[in-house]
Amino acid sequence: MNGPATNGNASAQNSAMGAALYKSAIGATVWSADRVLLGEIIEAQAAPGGQLDARIQLGATLGIDDTALIRLNPKAIRNGRLNIKMKSGQFVERITN
Repeated sequence: MNGPATNGNASAQNSAMGAALYKSAIGATVWSADRVLLGEIIEAQAAPGGQLDARIQLGATLGIDDTALIRLNPKAIRNGRLNIKMKSGQFVERITN
């Protein structure tokens, strides 16, 4: 009957909405709790549990010319900005160890 088709349509809609969230994450800036620009999201893909794996091009303010991979909730990105609850020094320590 209509049940399986409806479920399939809902899955397709959720998948399309998820893809839009991931694409909209690219270009978002990432800021630390102490208001330091950490970098910019340059790649994003789906991760388990509705999360997002994002590759960040680290900012010059950190003195690191590299990228880092973080997992985040894509809904935490607002107005092209992701604020993390970690100070810049903690962030650097975490990604370099």
